Amino acid sequence: MIIGARNMNSENIPGGSSFGNKFSNFWFWIETDIKIPDTQSGFRLYPISRMKKIKYFTSRFEFEIEVIVKAAWKGIPVIPVPIQIYYAKGGERVTHFRPGKDFMRISLLNVYLVFLAFIWYRPMRFFRGLTPTNIKAFVKKHLFNENESVIKKSLSVTVGIFFGIVPIWGYQLVTAIAVAYFLKLNKAIVILAANISIPIILPAILYGSLKTGELITGQESTITLKNINIENIKLNLYVYLTGACVLSVVLAIFMGMSTYLILNTIRNKSKQTT
Repeated sequence: MIIGARNMNSENIPGGSSFGNKFSNFWFWIETDIKIPDTQSGFRLYPISRMKKIKYFTSRFEFEIEVIVKAAWKGIPVIPVPIQIYYAKGGERVTHFRPGKDFMRISLLNVYLVFLAFIWYRPMRFFRGLTPTNIKAFVKKHLFNENESVIKKSLSVTVGIFFGIVPIWGYQLVTAIAVAYFLKLNKAIVILAANISIPIILPAILYGSLKTGELITGQESTITLKNINIENIKLNLYVYLTGACVLSVVLAIFMGMSTYLILNTIRNKSKQTT
């Protein structure tokens, strides 16, 4: 897919368009891990034959986001090309964009896409990337990197595990990345640890959260690993939310401390042998 990249510093560009583009670029990156300079450009060339089986739910301005996100998920390269633009002066400009309604539709679409990204797209990409070579390279680069302190790596695991379990569905990874940037942690480790809630592990986390909630609140539920589902979680929402908050803290601290002890032991042994 070819998409035009406008110079957003050009003359007469509306402030709202510049902000909207940055807003859209950010969410596209969150949803796909791909950075492009202009996700709202109307200059596009679609590879129709590769997009026939993709299902879309929007038809107005928000479609320009949905179509490139789902194309990226399908493995279709999204290639930006610089283009020249002309914006008429304010009084001469014509637009069919409805700031209130359309911005709300775009925001709701991004919530939907972020949810899909964290529940399906990111876990699937994570599993596809679990080759022996990739695992070895990741461990060597991020866990055994001597230029980064063991404490920093351990805190990265702690933050990732916490946000991977804490019940803020749809915003777990976004918040984890934001905290990683703010605390200057190892973002790759944070993202990896936050993926603890991948589908294959998720039932165990939900079950553990419920059982932890039962211990804290004194309330009992009849949920087991065999009948755990969203409907049963809703029926025991208070127990689940309480347990998930406590479990996220306890497991995050445990995993962080374990990481510190293991990496510190390996580093000390390495120093002794050299």
